[in-house]
Amino acid sequence: MASKAPARPQVRAKSGMGSMIWLQGMVCGAVLTFATPAALVGGTLLAPALLALVADREPGRPIFRAVALFGGAVSLEPLWHLCLSGDSMTTALEILSDPTMLAFAWVASAFGWALCEVLPVLMENAGKFAEASRVAGWKAELKRIEEEWGE
Repeated sequence: MASKAPARPQVRAKSGMGSMIWLQGMVCGAVLTFATPAALVGGTLLAPALLALVADREPGRPIFRAVALFGGAVSLEPLWHLCLSGDSMTTALEILSDPTMLAFAWVASAFGWALCEVLPVLMENAGKFAEASRVAGWKAELKRIEEEWGE
């Protein structure tokens, strides 16, 4: 009898992911080409979100989502102003030259990051406090019942 060689495991490619990445690249290229001022303002104001996108390795990317949500909320007004004023590069540079606008967008993004870092700790401590409060209530109730009924 001839011995069979062990079968090699087959490597399966991710189905559909290559075309999705290609499509995202096409959309980004089109935005950069046709809406350069908006891409410049959006990219600058949302730079912390782009950094969080690269740095966040958690499943579901919660830090990126929070940073992008807070930064995006603040970035809508300057982008709307850019859209209403003709979408010119001059207006985009004027918006970006305002240090308070840039600081406000980046501080909002930092607030989203801080919320992701602090909120789990606060929720854990709130749970421990609630548990300790319930235990103290049960002990007081037990003491009251023991005094009333005796040992």
